[in-house]
Amino acid sequence: PEQWLVFLADASWHGRAAAVMAAMARMVLHSCPLSSGQEREPFCPIHGLTQTPPIILSRLNRVLVDNSLDEQFMTAFLGMWKPHQARLDYVVAGQELPRCWRQARRRVEPLTAHAGLPLGISPSETYPVSHVTLDPGDAVVLFTDGLVETRDPQDRMFGVARVDGLIQQQASEGAAAIKAGLLNGLEEHLHGNAPQDDITFLVLKRWD
Repeated sequence: PEQWLVFLADASWHGRAAAVMAAMARMVLHSCPLSSGQEREPFCPIHGLTQTPPIILSRLNRVLVDNSLDEQFMTAFLGMWKPHQARLDYVVAGQELPRCWRQARRRVEPLTAHAGLPLGISPSETYPVSHVTLDPGDAVVLFTDGLVETRDPQDRMFGVARVDGLIQQQASEGAAAIKAGLLNGLEEHLHGNAPQDDITFLVLKRWD
């Protein structure tokens, strides 16, 4: 494909309310031609607009403002990955900033972004777009706050520094190795206990 839509989000609360909010977000992204890439009338019958992350996330935000419970919200990261340019255009709504592995410098650094409010709070909120270009061997790791905030039996958080260390150890082996390293590190941190929150992460790596 010419481009990929990358979306990672975390609905507030737990149980049915969070599940309904997640389902609404999925419906909007899959039904609208701006994000699905297909004409899907009568849903979102908009033609000719550029599919940009700020437009997509702003529309999703307005839908969630109109249809969510009071004080409910969703943090989110939405990116447009363009393989032919090795470029990720992205917007952030209250989400943890992804970590970026730079192969040439052999270090992990945060992606920079002007993050907007979480979705579902303000209908007029805007989401400025940011950009990053990945060189061969570089990787981006997206994750929800459940990863870094998971606590061990001594009440110590997993933390961003540990995430960075595990990425650095495994990055040269590929995306699957980064994933496995994070899962193994998390299992060791928990010592057999269940995590306190939902945990989701996604790894994007450029090989060539």
